[in-house]
Amino acid sequence: MTTSQKHYEHQLFAVRPHCGPQLLAFHSVTKNEVWRLLCTMPSKSSPLDVLPCTLLNGCAAVFAPVIASARLANLSLQTGIFPSCFKRAQVLPLLKKSGLDTTSPANYKSISNLSTVSKVLERLVLARLPPHLLGSTNFSQFQSAYRKGLLWTTRPPMTNRSLFLMVLTVCCVRHSKP
Repeated sequence: MTTSQKHYEHQLFAVRPHCGPQLLAFHSVTKNEVWRLLCTMPSKSSPLDVLPCTLLNGCAAVFAPVIASARLANLSLQTGIFPSCFKRAQVLPLLKKSGLDTTSPANYKSISNLSTVSKVLERLVLARLPPHLLGSTNFSQFQSAYRKGLLWTTRPPMTNRSLFLMVLTVCCVRHSKP
């Protein structure tokens, strides 16, 4: 690898200090927000659910204040502690694609089924992260994976320099593997 390539690799993979506002706290969860989530959740229940998803959905007005209360969602967001009882999952093996050898564990991927309340808490956190992440100067405008409504074809136009850096990144990653 040339000195020039090493310089660009260092620039691409160097740890950059965070620029922009810090995420010191999440905005509080409202009962209306939880109510909307409960009403739009699919009716698939997990074996870990104490209450069926259809009951949570049908009685969203009753359960929303309980989930949003200072004892569950808001407490979890304020303390940064996710209740351990909601960290449990039912893990199931799923064949990656039909026709693969069913006796080989390598041909399976694991699917984790969480409880419905865990999914609600996860969605509440996920709703609060994008404004912070997208507002950071460290977030690349060319990042298209996992961004809602942004496809490779709708990304901002690339300059020759950014295209060069992207190609260099791919080359460095490929050549660094044994």
